[in-house]
Amino acid sequence: MPPKKAKTSRAKASQDAPTREEDPDDQGPATPGKKGETKRAAKRKGKNPSHGAPQLLSKESESPGDAATKGPIVIVPPPTTSDPILAGVDAWVQATLTLGVGGLKKQFLDVKGYQSPNQAATAFAANPTKNRYPELTCLDETRVKLTPEVPGEGDYIHANWCRLENHPTVYIATQSPVDASIVDFWRMVWEYEIVTVCQLSANMEDGKVKGSNYWPAAAGQFQNHGRFFVNNKKVETEESFVTLTIELLPDGCSNSRMLRIVQYDPAAKEQKKEAPLVPLKTTRVLRLIRLLDRGDKLNKGNTLMHCSSGVGRTGTFILVEWLLAQLYSGRKPADLPELYKKLRGQRAHAVQTEFQYVFITAAVLDYCQAKHPGRYTEAAVNAFIAEAKELGKTAEK
Repeated sequence: MPPKKAKTSRAKASQDAPTREEDPDDQGPATPGKKGETKRAAKRKGKNPSHGAPQLLSKESESPGDAATKGPIVIVPPPTTSDPILAGVDAWVQATLTLGVGGLKKQFLDVKGYQSPNQAATAFAANPTKNRYPELTCLDETRVKLTPEVPGEGDYIHANWCRLENHPTVYIATQSPVDASIVDFWRMVWEYEIVTVCQLSANMEDGKVKGSNYWPAAAGQFQNHGRFFVNNKKVETEESFVTLTIELLPDGCSNSRMLRIVQYDPAAKEQKKEAPLVPLKTTRVLRLIRLLDRGDKLNKGNTLMHCSSGVGRTGTFILVEWLLAQLYSGRKPADLPELYKKLRGQRAHAVQTEFQYVFITAAVLDYCQAKHPGRYTEAAVNAFIAEAKELGKTAEK
């Protein structure tokens, strides 16, 4: 169902003031460890194929403490291909490895101040009790508007539509509901026919409240939120994710709807003894994309994404998926700065830290290497991911 346009005003709200999203507990996903150099990659070092001269990975992009790699890494161009999409992927991988983590950090400095041309956020200002973080505005132009059904209901929820041209998946990026907005959350799910809710944060992290309990945790349990009956039909665990099958039924309606809530599993995080403040890795984000895609092919509808604030981990995930979609569509060269601005123009404050920005590229690079094994200089890809991991460790502190 298409979003309704909200009226805008000239009220301005700063999009880049220091926010709670900059706290370490929502710095975004962490990257996987280095896999090590394969024999294939080692044999390819130093070769100079006729289709292009090898490039050297800059000192700034070398893996910190990499005992297996001595000196600069030779970036060997992949074999030529007649497939235009693969050629585009090749060009992006080569450009990314040449740019390195250091170059991406500089790129982030150039774009991080970007704001939507229309900063009006009047509905946000008028509903302070429904905003989890008062410094994180919700743009009027792209906000999700609810239809009041009973007296006392308003049309506001801290959520925005996020769309990419020629891309079938439409995201709603939102905060984890506060107690005063749980009913509005379920109103949004019902009105806009949400088939998937993806939760990238736990309600409690590192002793801090990050969300409210808006769904029953165990199969067979139910909750009532305002006029909505929320029934947990099934709980399934797949590695680090828990999928809940939820039945949603509003008062006065004879037909319920089924949806799923896919949540990162905090129990798995504790079992693996990972850093509690950075719960996701590139491999898990890619696995989550596959998990969501598998269900959405069967159930066409909008996908609702949220973390605590709906801008850090949520924005990071959306940009990983958008960059992959752009890269493999073949319609135009993949352009992360352009996508970053496009997302920020729809969801204010999305992706605030350089680690989140670097992580997006690391996840896509990881995907390309896995999809095309042996095609790219594995030592260079692993060094890039390892350096991103070191950046993530700094973000934890």
